[in-house]
Amino acid sequence: MTATATRTLVIGGGFAGLLAALRAAQAGEQVTLVEADSVTGGVIRSAVVDGLDLNAGPEAYASRGGRVQALVEELGLADRVVEPAGSSSFIVLDDHAFASPSRAVMGLPAQPLSAESRRALGLVGSLRAAAERLLPASYGWRDGISIGELTRRRFGRRVLDRLVAPLITGVHSADPMALELETVLPGLRRRADQAGSVQQAVAGMLAERDAAQRGRAASAGPRASARPTGAAGRSGEPVRAGAAVRAVTPTMAAIPEAMAERIRELGGTIRTSTRAVSLAADGDAWSVVLDPVGADGAPEQSADSTAPEHTASAPERITADRLVIATDPDTTRDLLRGLDTDPAQASLADLVPASRPVPVRLCTLVLQAPALSRHPRGNGALVAPSATTITAKAMTHASAKWDHVRTAARTDEHPHRHVIRLSYGRGDEPLPDRDRFPDLALRDAARILGVEGAGLSLVDWALTDITRTQRRAAAGHSDAVAALRSALPATIELSGAWIDGTGLEAITRERDTRS
Repeated sequence: MTATATRTLVIGGGFAGLLAALRAAQAGEQVTLVEADSVTGGVIRSAVVDGLDLNAGPEAYASRGGRVQALVEELGLADRVVEPAGSSSFIVLDDHAFASPSRAVMGLPAQPLSAESRRALGLVGSLRAAAERLLPASYGWRDGISIGELTRRRFGRRVLDRLVAPLITGVHSADPMALELETVLPGLRRRADQAGSVQQAVAGMLAERDAAQRGRAASAGPRASARPTGAAGRSGEPVRAGAAVRAVTPTMAAIPEAMAERIRELGGTIRTSTRAVSLAADGDAWSVVLDPVGADGAPEQSADSTAPEHTASAPERITADRLVIATDPDTTRDLLRGLDTDPAQASLADLVPASRPVPVRLCTLVLQAPALSRHPRGNGALVAPSATTITAKAMTHASAKWDHVRTAARTDEHPHRHVIRLSYGRGDEPLPDRDRFPDLALRDAARILGVEGAGLSLVDWALTDITRTQRRAAAGHSDAVAALRSALPATIELSGAWIDGTGLEAITRERDTRS
């Protein structure tokens, strides 16, 4: 008798959902993925600005850990992997800027007495940070501690204000005093206990990253398409901060596109413009109601008109043996509410930890500006939360950071064309009104880059809003996630940044562990 393939329904077509669907299809399961948007990929997408194909969401992935890199190679994209052209980045205050120390993790310095750390912290700040190694390994810790509180207790206020806070607000759109340490640096307490201090734990993490990059570079050999890693390509020189990320050309959208294509090749079905609106138990299986998404209730066209999947024109019910819900926590909570049929049992929906969305607005500028050709802030800059004259929280000089962007932007006809991207949204602060752009972005770019009055000539610009993906994890988030997962039925999985951790590497690590 032939066994029947497990019917797996994946709800959500962002990176987490695509990865779950891919792994299920590779395991021989009968996979259907539904996505409410007209395209898959979630926040990983591209936009054309002044004829340039640019990232409209994440611009890179973390190379530390190597799981996303392995996925990229598995998808046949290895020859399109690139690393930053330079490694320097800055932190900007109202009155000055300084290079971000390279030997640090999430702003926590491994070498607080180095020249670059002293320039960032001053002599007194560096001495205070260096004293962290003299503290008992257990000092300052408590369950659910925030990264800000731990930094202040062990390294001092200046490390918090000048190194950690700009990175946490810029990357995670969160207040470091409210962001649980375990969600951004899982396992740091264990490492610190073993090493004797947080400083030594961070040094160990950096050493592991350097060794892993040397190993990958040695096994891969020279690649014409990618800039060599610092450790392998510079006579043993330590890898700087910029080498901790990689990207795919022409944009990161190539990754979800390749994942979707592989899912189809394995017989999976992807249905866009289709929303899961409710689910219920159906014996040993799950019954899910799907509804088409469109302005008038009619289905929208898939981005890939040649794909074999379809979008339903009317609500329908499908049955699955296994569910993967890879949506934002609010949508996840609404779907799980349909399983609350026994008042005597704890509500699964109520176990979804509360986490407020932190909207982010990205403004991409294409400029003609000779003053930027010297790359005054290297690859980019983070803005200290204490700065009062700059509204943006971070800036990337994309045409300085990435060779392929610079090659596309700066031609014989346009030798000083540059691509700048600024991000807005610090958490509690409302996003600037859209009608303030592009003027606000131009003003912020000039101040961050230190070229006020140099004449930034705007060629084109674009805005992108990311409203639901980034979340503020409150204290106790890790414990709440563990409790939720332990309460789920065996045939339901949850995935996404809010539960797996921020970043593609964290999502991939969690999926690989489950697979």
